[in-house]
Amino acid sequence: MLELRDRFGHLPEELQVFLAVLELKWFLSEVQAARADIHADRVRIAWDEGQTAIAPERIPAFLATNTAVRLLPPATLEWKLDTARAVPLRLDEVRHALAALITPPAELPGASA
Repeated sequence: MLELRDRFGHLPEELQVFLAVLELKWFLSEVQAARADIHADRVRIAWDEGQTAIAPERIPAFLATNTAVRLLPPATLEWKLDTARAVPLRLDEVRHALAALITPPAELPGASA
């Protein structure tokens, strides 16, 4: 996004939102999300049972420290977004917070110690 800003100057808000959604979707594909519904006031992310990117044992502590997030069984997180903030900032917050749930490479099946 910085390269676009350097090249073209201030980006229209619509383009900033579009790029933020793309960035979040790219991240979610990396963490094996099966589905993501992104709205202005909430994000709902679902995973399939066989995913290995998110460490399930980290979810209880994550939910305890993120009161805007709730677990919807069997494997969905719904995140209420702070609508006072710009949409790109809201989506960046989701992406950065979810990074805390990623399974470290040493813990992945087949990883050698």
